Amino acid sequence: MVLLPEEIIKIINDPKSIKVLGTKTPEGRIHMICVGSMMTPKPDMIVFGTILMKKQIIILKI
Repeated sequence: MVLLPEEIIKIINDPKSIKVLGTKTPEGRIHMICVGSMMTPKPDMIVFGTILMKKQIIILKI
């Protein structure tokens, strides 16, 4: 487990910042999307909304 530095937590929790989620499939394909709802409630956790996500959810479950 990795703890996020305080400056990164501030950026992610800033409602004005643009958040991007990137994943990589087992075959090595990259998929990135903008995420409207993302926050870090504690240094070892990132949470985000999954409404309208299709590919990312499949990749994250692999």
